[in-house]
Amino acid sequence: MRAILIPLLSGLFALACTPTIADDGKSSEDDGLDVGGGADGTDGTDGTDGTDGTDGDEVPELVPDFSQWSGSRTLIIDAEDDRYDCDEDLGEEGSELRSGATYEALLDLCPSCDHIYEIDVDTDEACGIGIESPTFRGIRLSEDSAEVVRFVEDRGELSLEELDDNADWDGWTLDFAYGYGDWWGTVELVGTVTFPELEQ
Repeated sequence: MRAILIPLLSGLFALACTPTIADDGKSSEDDGLDVGGGADGTDGTDGTDGTDGTDGDEVPELVPDFSQWSGSRTLIIDAEDDRYDCDEDLGEEGSELRSGATYEALLDLCPSCDHIYEIDVDTDEACGIGIESPTFRGIRLSEDSAEVVRFVEDRGELSLEELDDNADWDGWTLDFAYGYGDWWGTVELVGTVTFPELEQ
C-alpha cells in the first residue's frame, strides 16, 4: 500500500505547485508587482482630478484698464541762455471718451485711434509757458510701440497733431516725448502714463 501511495502523493504535490496557464499562454500566477486599479501602478488616472493638475479654475488673463488716464509730463526748456533753463512736472488725470458728439468728431479725425481721452492738467502754466487744459489725446497701440496724437481746435476747426509716432509701450506703461524749437532754445515734453489692471 505504501508503495502505491508515495507515487500518487508525489504526483498530486507536483500538480498543486504548477502554475495554471491562461488562454493567452501567460501564467496567472502573481508576478510580484503590487499594482492598483491601473496598469501603470496608479489608481487608473494620471494622478490628478482629471484636469491639468489644478482644481479646474482658470486664472483670468491680466489686462489693462484703459478707461482712465493717470500720468504726468515734464516740461524741459533748454535755452540758449542757461539762465532760462527750466523743468517742471505736470500732473494729468483724465477719462476715456466712448460716446457723444465730441467723441464722434475726434474719431472722425482719427478713426485708427484705439482710445481717445479728455485730460485735465493740474496747472495752466509751467516755466512761463501756458498749458492747455483740458486737452484731448488719442493713442494707437501696437505690440511694443504706440502713437500719441493731440486734437487741436483753432477758430472752431478741429485738427490732428502727431506728438510721438514711436512711443514706448510695454502693454501697461506708455512713455512718449515731443517738442519744438525756437530762436531762444528748445522745449521738450516727456510724458508717461501707466494703466491699472482691469478688475474682473
